[in-house]
Amino acid sequence: MQSEIRTKTFFDKIRYSQCWEDPKLLYEGLRITPEDDVLSISSGGCNTLALLLKNPQSVTAIDFNLSQNCLLELKVAALQNLDYADFIAFLGVRPIEHRWELYQNIRVGLSPTARGYWDTQRTMIEQGVLHVGRFENYLRMFRQTILPLVHTHRTIEQLLSLKTLEEQKCFYESIWDNRRWRFLFRVFFGKLMLGRLGRDPEFFKYVQIENVGEHYLQRAKYALTEIPIQGNFYAEHILTGAYSNLEQTHPYLIESNFQKLRENLAKLKIVTGELEKFLDEKPEGSFSKFNLSDIFEWMSQANYEALLRAIMRASRDGARLCYWNNLVLREHPSSLDDRLQSHRELAQQLHFQDRSFVYRNFVVESVHKPSAADALDTISTISVK
Repeated sequence: MQSEIRTKTFFDKIRYSQCWEDPKLLYEGLRITPEDDVLSISSGGCNTLALLLKNPQSVTAIDFNLSQNCLLELKVAALQNLDYADFIAFLGVRPIEHRWELYQNIRVGLSPTARGYWDTQRTMIEQGVLHVGRFENYLRMFRQTILPLVHTHRTIEQLLSLKTLEEQKCFYESIWDNRRWRFLFRVFFGKLMLGRLGRDPEFFKYVQIENVGEHYLQRAKYALTEIPIQGNFYAEHILTGAYSNLEQTHPYLIESNFQKLRENLAKLKIVTGELEKFLDEKPEGSFSKFNLSDIFEWMSQANYEALLRAIMRASRDGARLCYWNNLVLREHPSSLDDRLQSHRELAQQLHFQDRSFVYRNFVVESVHKPSAADALDTISTISVK
């Protein structure tokens, strides 16, 4: 099976230097145990590292974009070779003057390919690699050029200081949601700007939503009025570019998780290649949990279904899948109902709590592999008919 998205030429640089899918949803949706072998889309590497904290048997990170895997390797090498304070400063969570010097200390932990990549990227290293993805640069543009036209720094700080949802709703309606906010937000996060500067025009190939800017405006309203702003490090980063409380940020950046994460890095394997080909080459039952990010956004319904079948073949009975829908709704077709069970109630509950509010839907599914008895029953039924 050939990858549809591998052919897109815009996947040759770092698209995301952070993961914008809430790891809390993965934790609740996948329910990882020490017996699990997890397959995870690399992307920015954050959620792959977060999954290691649940102590699975193994985590295999895969991405066909070499740049994304070089980023994950760099984060791993930083974890292995720096203390916590230097680790978060090197990534860009806290300011520091000598990131390039720190890089010289950790480059020995990189593969030759990743070392060759990062040796030529001094500017990105010095900037802090959490901030160098195309999408992160787009959010920086919003934060530095659009948001100041709408709200002052003091107003933003007021929003981030609110303690209850009731306060947030009142603040949004009376202060935040003005005409400039609505107009500029719709334009900046509309299809034209997002396609040219934030994602890519091909991202919208299968999108049927007519007014993308309005859609994201409503998602932003939901986040600022229905999700507690306290602890929402996604909203804080979009609005300020920083994390004020490191105990309320991504799990792999929290100091109390640092040593455990280091100890579990030996369980991580990083693969660069097409997911479809990789799955076809793996034995049946290789994986029990799947973090699929939002990869189905980029492919046709037919290719989505074909990839689901490849995932099911490589999975164990009872394996769980988690993935997000951004603008394109994807959920397994009825023809796979006998092999895939949708946990819609759980997924909906988790989606309502999603701190990374950009997504339209969250999907949790589990695999049912017919037993020998099931096969005999099917044969008997066919024979009777």
